[in-house]
Amino acid sequence: MKELTPEEQAQLDAMTDGEPKQDVYGWNEDFQRRILSMVLRDETFLAESQGIIEPVYFENDVHRLLCGILFRYFAKYGSPPHRVTLEQELSDAIKEKDAKVRLYYQGEFSIVYDYYVPGLEERDYLRDMTVTFAKEQAVKALCITNP
Repeated sequence: MKELTPEEQAQLDAMTDGEPKQDVYGWNEDFQRRILSMVLRDETFLAESQGIIEPVYFENDVHRLLCGILFRYFAKYGSPPHRVTLEQELSDAIKEKDAKVRLYYQGEFSIVYDYYVPGLEERDYLRDMTVTFAKEQAVKALCITNP
């Protein structure tokens, strides 16, 4: 994956609607994309992740939003939403944002959704890492809210 130039990074940061990125968790964005893509695309992994992962554990605003949409949908309907449904829910959630920000959110959704390749996942490894990720994020979230 190509690294962003400082100018490109500044433009990307400006597109996140002024919301500062939380650098408190220490798990890189690619790994967080990998976890979220498995949750989005693998129903078994989604069911196993309920109650372990919280949307706030993700650093990226788009990832937090997608995780929240996904878990609410799954809790209500008992099955994962189709990609088109997720796209619609995301569009509804960001309709008041600036056009550039909406484009960024939609682009990141596509990246995360396409990150998962069926049959290539390391299910046991990712399950173990997801539990570790969730435990660490929960502790860090507590430390942030209760210093």
